Amino acid sequence: MNAQDLTPELLAQAFKYKWTTMIDTPERVIGEIKRAFDFALRSGKIQPCLNPADLKGRLRDLLPPDSMRAQKSHQPALPVDRIPELFEELQRHPSITSKLIQYTILTVSRASNARLSLWSEIYFDTKDHPQAPIQVTKRDEMKVKRVIKFDKETPLSDQAVNLLKNLPKFVASGGYDFVFAKASVEGEISPLSEATCNSMIRKINSSLIKKGELPFVDPDLENPDGSLRNITLYGTARASFEAWAYDSVRFNHKQFSEKAIEHCLDHVTEKYNNAYLRKSVTGEMREILQAWADYCYSKIK
Repeated sequence: MNAQDLTPELLAQAFKYKWTTMIDTPERVIGEIKRAFDFALRSGKIQPCLNPADLKGRLRDLLPPDSMRAQKSHQPALPVDRIPELFEELQRHPSITSKLIQYTILTVSRASNARLSLWSEIYFDTKDHPQAPIQVTKRDEMKVKRVIKFDKETPLSDQAVNLLKNLPKFVASGGYDFVFAKASVEGEISPLSEATCNSMIRKINSSLIKKGELPFVDPDLENPDGSLRNITLYGTARASFEAWAYDSVRFNHKQFSEKAIEHCLDHVTEKYNNAYLRKSVTGEMREILQAWADYCYSKIK
């Protein structure tokens, strides 16, 4: 429609359902509409008017109240004590999906970054990179972009290196040499999806339940029917690692520095304590990620 025909009432009607069922997406989409109108008004492309997508104006009064909105919750994660059990189970599934789940947890990666890993980012030999074995991900591919100037460096544990060296390699497709890839019937190469990983976790859990065994669930998060929620790859790779890393007494490892743990998680911002930071602390990160990998595989002979 013509931009000036858009009204808060029309937006409220379009977003009414999404506003109550989705958490962040409605604000993001409405925010993009607002920015487009702000630009159009500043540049004189449309006649002066009230921005219909302004959530500080009439639109917010027309949308359902906050009490009707879906509440934010943590991503379901596996209790740290059961991480070795999960890795033991994953060894029974030699698929590329299983390998991606393991690699994501071993490298404490955001799920999207792990599944989009490229062979060109992986260095096994110090002749190619002084900190090898390591994965170097361009900052533009990361969640933290603008405030940090250096690329993300992830030291690779012995177990991660072994996992990678036993993966099949596909010919690059469209310029991307994906590590965790699948081929279509037409021969196109594409990366695995996060949904594929979570689907595998659901199937493993269904199998465990049928055998009368405890599935991999988050004991603190429930579904609407009262059942415990299946773990997610993102929650387990991040939250479970963090719980392990900070509890040196319980999990019998040396006490790591907070900065190095947060670097492993790529929780790095240019605050006062990082104002002069130009590189990741890869030395201590390697020590942490190797200890984490040893723990993950501790039930595997």
